[in-house]
Amino acid sequence: MEVIIYTHIDNAQKDELVKKISQEIEPGPVMVFNFESLFKMLKTRVSGRFVIVFIISCDDELEVLIKKKSHLFNTPFVLVLTENDESMAQKGLSLQPRYLSYPGYDHDNIAKVLNKMRGKYGK
Repeated sequence: MEVIIYTHIDNAQKDELVKKISQEIEPGPVMVFNFESLFKMLKTRVSGRFVIVFIISCDDELEVLIKKKSHLFNTPFVLVLTENDESMAQKGLSLQPRYLSYPGYDHDNIAKVLNKMRGKYGK
């Protein structure tokens, strides 16, 4: 199973999370830095097995993701929100992620969830 990470290039929390995921998941994750690149990539990988980790840096990114949810083709994903905000969490949960996290939470949990998804959706 391939892991695709969406994050804004300037997102400060991405480095620690990417490092942790890379330690746990082989091969390492594929990085994309904008939604246009992500959705182009998804169109080419419709038949592959992959999971997406969205590291959301602002409310605007979350709104774009909500509007483009149908472009995910029922792809399993993990959502990491920028802050522990109730409104943002409700919006994030409306997307039905497999796991929801926030900065400052233990990234080991995300790696564990990805490993479990890997077993369920194929290595």
